[in-house]
Amino acid sequence: LGDAGAGGLTITLFQALQLLHSRDFEGGLSDFVAFDLETSDLDVRQCEIVEIGAVRVRGGEPVAEFRTLLKGSRPISPRATAVHGYRDEDVAGAPTLAHVWPEFREFVGGDVLVAHNGQQFDVPVLRRVAQGLEGADALTCFDTFPLARSLWHDSAKLETLAARFGIGVGHAHHALDDARTLAGVFRRLGEQRIKRARIATLTNLLDWVGLGLALEQVPPETADPHVPFDTASSYALG
Repeated sequence: LGDAGAGGLTITLFQALQLLHSRDFEGGLSDFVAFDLETSDLDVRQCEIVEIGAVRVRGGEPVAEFRTLLKGSRPISPRATAVHGYRDEDVAGAPTLAHVWPEFREFVGGDVLVAHNGQQFDVPVLRRVAQGLEGADALTCFDTFPLARSLWHDSAKLETLAARFGIGVGHAHHALDDARTLAGVFRRLGEQRIKRARIATLTNLLDWVGLGLALEQVPPETADPHVPFDTASSYALG
């Protein structure tokens, strides 16, 4: 009993069971391509891509980058310039999407494309403007925004998440810098998801934990102040 830890035998045993039960939990994708777009407007239905940035990740670590400006058929709107800073003269000599698509598609390969809030903007924009280009229909995408919202109920903006994890954002709202930030944020989100899952597992045993705490009577001077007694005790004996 003396080796059980400050929380007592009941809590130590419960935490050990949680670790055993969660040992096979998956940490999420370790190989993927994080990407971001800057566009000519903020209207998902008609904007064109001004910049693509992407980071290839292997084993959770960035290994390669892709970035290009693009020239479209529409002028860049003032409200889009207010976000990313690009003007028509910045992309005047840039290639078209059709010209760089083969290189971008080869860079992505068979990886999952990861975007933040991607299902609301980046993914539908990319699918629309790349329609008919080779390999566009085969792209698989993952949106980190719902994952972030499932972990925290406050702001899930990329900059907010980066600040939470101590990740530098570089030049925010430039596609490559945002893709770099997202690559780091996604890895940390996966770690947080596993941490939360471990804590939440075996909550069906909390009634027994409450009963064990009541019977164990851990001396107050040795009790861990973070022991979930208040939670577990409400389950004890119904």
